[in-house]
Amino acid sequence: MATINYNNILLELLNELRSADILSITERGLATKTDSFTAAGGAQTFTLTETSCKNVRWVKQAGVSLSYGTDYAFTYSASKNISAVVVSKSLTLGAKITISYDYGTGDKIYPDFARPYISISSFPRISFNYINGDTEVIAVDGVQAFSPLMQFTIYDYGVEALHTKMTNLRQFIKNKQQGLYYSNILRIVGGRPYELIREEGKNKIYKMDLDVKNELNIER
Repeated sequence: MATINYNNILLELLNELRSADILSITERGLATKTDSFTAAGGAQTFTLTETSCKNVRWVKQAGVSLSYGTDYAFTYSASKNISAVVVSKSLTLGAKITISYDYGTGDKIYPDFARPYISISSFPRISFNYINGDTEVIAVDGVQAFSPLMQFTIYDYGVEALHTKMTNLRQFIKNKQQGLYYSNILRIVGGRPYELIREEGKNKIYKMDLDVKNELNIER
């Protein structure tokens, strides 16, 4: 692999988290839609009919799922929405291509951390990002392993709902442990119990943290 791209790791995780329904479509304030196209044969770019796409749930050719990274990637607009799906796989002429995605004016899952000035209506919320960036040399010819520690934080109005979402987040990490394109291995290494937050949550919101090691992403 070439130099590690921090943004590609975050964007893939963001798309997968938004598609996992840890926060429901209703909680996120979005809707789901499926666009259908006819393949012209070979590689092809498909522009989505909604300009406010937040995440793509799946891309299928004749009902068979394609793989993110290997078969397709995304094009992003200036507003950081997904505007098109770029399929690099050679598609069958005349095949039906379907793309399922969520769209709307906002979201509540972001690769950042909640700030004090956001409104109470911004919750429940999931935030995540790097909290360190460990890199280790593993071979004399310049091969390195990038294994950052990432923190995922869930915010919600009640402890029971918070625990349910954290359980689902842990299951998501386990399911995606070795199934992502830009991350090699995800491993849960720690976390913190719930606490009441006093600024962002106006004394009404609880949060929990989950620490995940994103291990052995190789660059040379």
